[in-house]
Amino acid sequence: MDLVHWGTWSMLDSDSFFDLKVIAVCVPLAVFAVVKLGVVTLFQLPRLKEVPGAHAHPPLRLLKDDRMHSVGWREKGMALQKIKFLDGDNRTPFALVGISVTVNCVIVLDPFTRARVATCDPPGVLSPPYQAVATRGPLIVAMRAAKYGDRARGSRVDVFSDANDYGAWRYRETRTVNCLLEEILDAELSSDGAFLAVCGNIGRDGAYVQRLSLREGVPCGPAHRILDHRAWAATSNGRGGWFVYLGPRGPRGLLPHSRVMEVHSDGRDLGTIAFSKGSPEIGMAQWPGIGLLLLRRRGAKTQVEVLLTGDAMKMTFMSRARVGWMGAVARGIARRHGSPLSA
Repeated sequence: MDLVHWGTWSMLDSDSFFDLKVIAVCVPLAVFAVVKLGVVTLFQLPRLKEVPGAHAHPPLRLLKDDRMHSVGWREKGMALQKIKFLDGDNRTPFALVGISVTVNCVIVLDPFTRARVATCDPPGVLSPPYQAVATRGPLIVAMRAAKYGDRARGSRVDVFSDANDYGAWRYRETRTVNCLLEEILDAELSSDGAFLAVCGNIGRDGAYVQRLSLREGVPCGPAHRILDHRAWAATSNGRGGWFVYLGPRGPRGLLPHSRVMEVHSDGRDLGTIAFSKGSPEIGMAQWPGIGLLLLRRRGAKTQVEVLLTGDAMKMTFMSRARVGWMGAVARGIARRHGSPLSA
């Protein structure tokens, strides 16, 4: 596992009202989103070069237009969970998608206008209890139990797509998949929208990962066991696998440190990093190209911790001379192959 604990930032006006399980990162906008008292709030991503070393950093700053809600949205109390940012490949680029736990639907928010763009739910289904949401390009998929009121395993995946009109999201189809997980911590949609990877728990049996097929006639993959006890949180590692937070308690009692494990899509253990203890609950979000963003509470303070990959650590401290040399080498190679690379 190529991760190093880098630093801790205190949240501005930090208190105990943040929902620790809700966090999402948007690199193009250089922000991450959290939820406080039901209101989505944007913070600027930490600047890694400001303070070298794993020390306390200055408080994170709110954006000027930090409240991403309309009056109607807040009055209805649509508290969001499982939030994700859309990428730029749609007509509402970098919109924030989340599951409303009060009215059981999928909400799409525009970060530029701070307004609700769409409310997505399948026709004929009253208040579907969604467990996870995933996005890719013009697609949003949301998972819910296949049957209400029983313990039958299986899920239905509602698919919504970006229509031709600006900001219009429409229901497309529902797929029934043989998902063996009872508690879904996170879901990740493949680049072609044909497969859905999930990570979660099966009762007291432990934590598992599974690859679900959204194509007709293509079976779902088996569930691979990754832990013999439940996991507390998970997020994609951007390479088809997962970062999994093991929590402060293992099968034999309390652990001396909190731990994050990286696993392959087939369940193989890719390594574990241990760091200081914090709150049992934690929010995790992949920071593409950098590493991992953790949202935790220590005492009365809510803090953000950054775990850097080895490559990101090297790039952070690369000198200007080395960056210039690498740029010159790249331009030389491009000219040699006839590519018009500008200086």
